[in-house]
Amino acid sequence: MIQNLDTTFLLGDLNFRINMGNDLKTLIKNAEFLKSMNQMEKFEQEIKGLLTFDQLKIVQAQDPILSGYTEGPIKFLPTYKYDVGTDQYDSSKKQRNPAW
Repeated sequence: MIQNLDTTFLLGDLNFRINMGNDLKTLIKNAEFLKSMNQMEKFEQEIKGLLTFDQLKIVQAQDPILSGYTEGPIKFLPTYKYDVGTDQYDSSKKQRNPAW
């Protein structure tokens, strides 16, 4: 018997990040500046550029289970962890990359 199911549940570590090196923080700061200057077209181009390094997008292109997954348009910058009570980017040994 063949069944067609309408719902798929994904369980596990779904904490996808951005696969990019140290330039990532600089690119995010540049995008923040563009947004503050109301240069929204350039800001959105920066986001599109960052999305090409998004781990979820990369996996979706390779994995048939995630290929049908859709999400709304991303029109905001990724966020990242700061040290508690500071504006210092994650200085723990994990050094987490930003994520959406």
